[in-house]
Amino acid sequence: EDLIKAKAVLREKFLIGILDYKEESWSRIQAYYGLEVSSRTTPHRWECIQRQLKTGSNINHFSKSKITPGSETHSLLLWQNKFDMQLYSFGKEIFNNQGNHIKNVAAIQAKVKASTGS
Repeated sequence: EDLIKAKAVLREKFLIGILDYKEESWSRIQAYYGLEVSSRTTPHRWECIQRQLKTGSNINHFSKSKITPGSETHSLLLWQNKFDMQLYSFGKEIFNNQGNHIKNVAAIQAKVKASTGS
């Protein structure tokens, strides 16, 4: 029941970004909210954003233990996180579906901006 509620909230309330697709996610955020950040108009912001997209933040610099697929540890982690993994998979589906919607929103925003001259 909690997973069903979480999926509904994710679908209805969130603009999904995926870390594996940082640049695409950032482009969608800009398009959806009508943000204009470019090296020409806001060079300092642009540099900061590009740095974050390249290197990220909140990075774990400690070595990570490798967990062997099929091991007991791996199986326990999968079991413990099964609902999180289902929600993540659902989030990726939403990410794919939102792409077309955001392109439509951006096109409408561009038309409105062109017609109002702002």
